[in-house]
Amino acid sequence: MTLLPLMLAGDRFALSAAEIGGCFAMQSLISVLGAAPSAALADRVGPRNVIAPGLAVSAGAMMAFPLAQDMPQALAVLCVWAAGGTFLGSAPTASVANLVPAASRAPALALMRTVGDLGLFAGATTVGSLAAVHGSDVAMQGTSVFLFASAGAFLVRTRLR
Repeated sequence: MTLLPLMLAGDRFALSAAEIGGCFAMQSLISVLGAAPSAALADRVGPRNVIAPGLAVSAGAMMAFPLAQDMPQALAVLCVWAAGGTFLGSAPTASVANLVPAASRAPALALMRTVGDLGLFAGATTVGSLAAVHGSDVAMQGTSVFLFASAGAFLVRTRLR
């Protein structure tokens, strides 16, 4: 998401701040509408079984966004991106809660949140630097490769348990 506002405001789409806000509002609406169904799916099949697909869908959308040539294509990709992110809404937290004993849940969830925040800091810094050197398209697609690798590693790790 670090690059998305810059890419939407750039030459290809030239959106105003209000229009960019509308794109984010659309993604938020998809997330709100999809939260309960995605949580129900995670309950039905297990949260660990929706994490890798959610990451892969998000990564695919990130890979595709720089290829969008017009706003209808961009909006379609952003909808897919929001859907992938919605799968990740409750699944990681539920997965951690299921893995640790009840007495350790609060510290485990706090650690997960802290590591996530560190990842956001490091990721934004790295992606911003990559974008400054190679452009936003390359930086976003590089991020998608990392997410695909993360999805694959998570999938392999969960299947080997």
